[in-house]
Amino acid sequence: MNCYHCGDTCASTIVLDDKNFCCNGCKSVYEILQHNALGDFYTINNSPGVKIDENQQGYFDFLLLPEIQKKYLFFENETLKKVVFHLPQIHCNSCIWLLENLPKIYEGLEHAEVNFNAKKVQFTLTKNADIIAFASFLQKLGYPPDFSTQETVAKSNKKLLIKIGVAGFCFGNIMLFAFPEYLGMSEDESFRDLFLYLSFFLSLPVTFYSGWDYFKNSFIGLKNGVFNMDLPIVLGLITLFVRSTYELFVYTGQAYFDSLSGLIFFLLIGKWYQDKTYNHLNFDRDTLSFFPIAIQRKKGEAFETTNISDLQPGDIIQVRHKELIPADALVMEGKPVIDYSFVTGESTPEYPTQKEAVYAGGKQMGGRILLQVVKKTDQSYLTSLWNTQNSSLRPKDHKLTLLSNALSKYFTLFILLLSLGTATYWYFHDVNMIWRSVSAVLIVACPCALALSLPFTYGNAQRLLAKNAFFVRKMDLIDNLPDVTDIIFDKTGTLTDTSAIELSFDGKLNQEEIDTLFTATASSLHPLSIAIHNYLKEHYEPQKTEIEAFAETPGQGLSFKKGNLTYKVGSSEFTELEGKKDINGVFVTINGYYHCWFRATHNFRPGVQESIAKLHHKYTLHLLTGDKNKNEAFLKREFGFLNLHFNQKPSDKLAYVEQLEQEGKKVMMIGDGINDAAALSRSSFGVAVANKEHGFTPASDAILDGKKLHLLPQIMKFAKQSKAIVVSSFTLSFLYNAIGLFIAVQGIFAPVFAAILMPLSSISVVLFTTLSTSIVARRTLR
Repeated sequence: MNCYHCGDTCASTIVLDDKNFCCNGCKSVYEILQHNALGDFYTINNSPGVKIDENQQGYFDFLLLPEIQKKYLFFENETLKKVVFHLPQIHCNSCIWLLENLPKIYEGLEHAEVNFNAKKVQFTLTKNADIIAFASFLQKLGYPPDFSTQETVAKSNKKLLIKIGVAGFCFGNIMLFAFPEYLGMSEDESFRDLFLYLSFFLSLPVTFYSGWDYFKNSFIGLKNGVFNMDLPIVLGLITLFVRSTYELFVYTGQAYFDSLSGLIFFLLIGKWYQDKTYNHLNFDRDTLSFFPIAIQRKKGEAFETTNISDLQPGDIIQVRHKELIPADALVMEGKPVIDYSFVTGESTPEYPTQKEAVYAGGKQMGGRILLQVVKKTDQSYLTSLWNTQNSSLRPKDHKLTLLSNALSKYFTLFILLLSLGTATYWYFHDVNMIWRSVSAVLIVACPCALALSLPFTYGNAQRLLAKNAFFVRKMDLIDNLPDVTDIIFDKTGTLTDTSAIELSFDGKLNQEEIDTLFTATASSLHPLSIAIHNYLKEHYEPQKTEIEAFAETPGQGLSFKKGNLTYKVGSSEFTELEGKKDINGVFVTINGYYHCWFRATHNFRPGVQESIAKLHHKYTLHLLTGDKNKNEAFLKREFGFLNLHFNQKPSDKLAYVEQLEQEGKKVMMIGDGINDAAALSRSSFGVAVANKEHGFTPASDAILDGKKLHLLPQIMKFAKQSKAIVVSSFTLSFLYNAIGLFIAVQGIFAPVFAAILMPLSSISVVLFTTLSTSIVARRTLR
């Protein structure tokens, strides 16, 4: 008698609603679900629940410890908090359904999002929700939070090794019992029968313990109307087991328990080796180590640019206007105006005070602030926010991904039909060949190779691109690069080198005005603001001062107050200087009157001219800039741009991208992410160019280090070659399956040999894709 909730055998009978439960814990969970109208949980899978350990202590007081909070608390404000729990008991789609429906039954829980592969769940709770009570509730449901992920992974690996050990032990002994027959030796009939019966009993733990996961996964798939890739394997195992058992007990021929146990043993060995290979090729880990995002960190009395991965608790960092907070921190100085829409989806600003906490992912909408880091940057968390926001704004199609999913889906159905046809053929020609040929067909076929081609090719390509300072937020997006037809460039901060802007100054400034401009420009990420800030620092002795009402209009300029004086710093249109409209420069007005101006000379990045010349042969190029039409002849002559547009505001850039996309073009937008965020988000592929002092740009699909902009032709070529490798690996997989199935239907393959080939095909695809992309990258990305 099995438990209705978890499926375990009931040692004692506990009955409720004519259903049997193995313990009070399982009965309690059933009552909770029924009481809250979540009984559909039991219709998704058979006995989908997790057994409850009634002796487990349900105390989670340690969750209030600061060092533990750092592991799970990612965001908290006056209304809600976000926690991420690792729940190792997640094992099927019923678990996903139950956990994502918990907000219906747990007061204070607003949202739950499951990451099935990582077995992690992000919970959004109200501010007053008791985290200890919630963790206890999860434990009561059978999903106790775990805070030692590495230990859990080790346990999972240990369980697989035990299954391999059991299968190997039984397989070896069954082979020993069959050894005389292998050598064609005669043996006593009674010993022969004894060895066969021993082989049968040894095959039971191999089949129903070591091979149980294959049966379980197939059953779950069938319950949900899905033919997964484990189904053909299970049918092959059943064919061997039933045939061998029939032969043994009816005495009509030879049993094949050695083939059955060997099949499971080699399948598990292949699975273990695949897991080891996949873990070694941890693309997410390797890619994040190249995350090209910098922040200003205090060193002595000055600030230095440092990568966010190098931040340590206790560091003092400077966050400027519209810059993203890279790590959880405390407010030390300034007036924070934090927009958490990147984290919560709500754009209502918050105004934390001194020593109050601010969280990674928030954007400073006011002036410059100083923060003290309290938690190392979680780059995977920032990247997950990056993906979530962009996917919700504008989902982007990936043709090869859709093709791969479709092929894997229908492959299993094709194999089942082929095995049926094979059985039918041999039934009329040689009945004794049915078990051998059908088993081989079911086992040698491998949709895994198809399913693995794309993630391993693009996963390794993503890592190699990141190594060359081109960070793609999601590996599937690489599939969009070969389809690009038009490339749009911004000029300032993209084609030009922001660290090499040369300024000339016309006008006079007193010390108070110098201090005021110095303080205001420190709050802006715009390249010209940074250049003016550095110019004042180099030519004068400015001091930080207090300013008010700081605001920045994208692509136009800054406005702020100092006492009863209103400053505007920006273009002639922004500062409303009618007589200066045809002049490129940064103008300063005080209370509406012209005061001084900075003339900027931009220097183009090294190698960019040659790169654009290469791109002209394959793409239609466009240049959008907010500058005045003073350099059109130069840009046409030196860069070959034919599609030039000047005086472009952020809204103009967005409209231009939308127009091209509506015409059926696939647009890559390349900008600095400051004044063109909307255009980056709207394009088929948006690239934010990271300069020396670059903040996080959530609107883009990729971030490219400005010093590597000259590599853009090679990057585009590498993306096309990566797509070709995916197609080649598809072809390789098809050839393997075609040849293997051709031999298998003829009954030439022994099932054990097929079991060895099946994992080898997956491993060969993994090695082919990773080695090919590595070789191509070595030749191309230089």
